[in-house]
Amino acid sequence: MSISDFLNRTATISRFTVVDDDYSDDADRTYANLIVGMSVRIRKLNASEAEAYLKRNVKATHRMYYLPQTEAVQEVDRVDSEGKTFDIVHVDDWNFQNIYFMVDMVEITWE
Repeated sequence: MSISDFLNRTATISRFTVVDDDYSDDADRTYANLIVGMSVRIRKLNASEAEAYLKRNVKATHRMYYLPQTEAVQEVDRVDSEGKTFDIVHVDDWNFQNIYFMVDMVEITWE
């Protein structure tokens, strides 16, 4: 059994570009797909993992695992999977061996 056997979802990774807002001095973010159909596994963080982030004044709700891709996932990217959207908080190359990556994220809830 390999790591890829545990990757039970697909996700789209999007990266933003900054676009000038014509109506104010603010800039807007526009997201464009970077990687489509990437095999991933997503789970909720357990209480101690979430608490460790809160101690650093960072909110994280989920962890995603994936195999190395040709394009590197970064902390400015966004993840869409199964109707949920996440902002990436931290990307970690597990054990620095380029075997698989762990990405901690916060789920975005739209109001």
